[in-house]
Amino acid sequence: MVRFILSAVKVIWYIALAIASVAVLWFGWLVIFRHTWIGPAGPYLLLFIWLPTLAFVVISMIFVRDRSVVSSIDVSIFFILFFSFLSFPASSILLNEPSFARQQREIRERGSDGAFREEGGYRITPDEKFGYRLTIRGIYTDSPMAWLHINDIAERHSWSMRIDFDMEDVNFDELSPEEILIILTPTDIEDVYILTTTPYFKEEIEVFEVDVRRERSRRLEQ
Repeated sequence: MVRFILSAVKVIWYIALAIASVAVLWFGWLVIFRHTWIGPAGPYLLLFIWLPTLAFVVISMIFVRDRSVVSSIDVSIFFILFFSFLSFPASSILLNEPSFARQQREIRERGSDGAFREEGGYRITPDEKFGYRLTIRGIYTDSPMAWLHINDIAERHSWSMRIDFDMEDVNFDELSPEEILIILTPTDIEDVYILTTTPYFKEEIEVFEVDVRRERSRRLEQ
């Protein structure tokens, strides 16, 4: 009976060791040759998942070579627990990469560039000189960027300019493309407008002075 248990333990051990070895080699190859596929979580996966799994593979191979070690049922049971709770999930995480590249591919296949567009928010300034709309690109990244699209109604000319919003508290999952996120109000200076965010965009209201012709903006203190 003891021999049967040890044999079963060794089979589980070898299977887990094989899977972990493939996972370590796969993620190591990604880090060296395709690091852009991994995405922002790469350093954490490398430090907290890949390195412990690599250490486990190395130690296991040492034990496999020293057959006297694996003859102990106490040591074998310990490794079963280790594989069950750490090795298999860790290997699965590593083999799942590059999830970031896959996510970007799925976005492209859906016809999206990872951007939020204010579809229902196209508005015309009160002086009826410009139409405008907000687009936020890179909403799946750590650094989303907001662009104000301007349309000169009289000259029928369009362009875009960057607006440096604070995106920390923006919940993109709850944003509705039909809501109005920003409002442009004219000032006494020609082509200079006051841009104000609405509560549909974020709780903290931000105000900018925007020169639409020169494509310049600055945040105003409230």
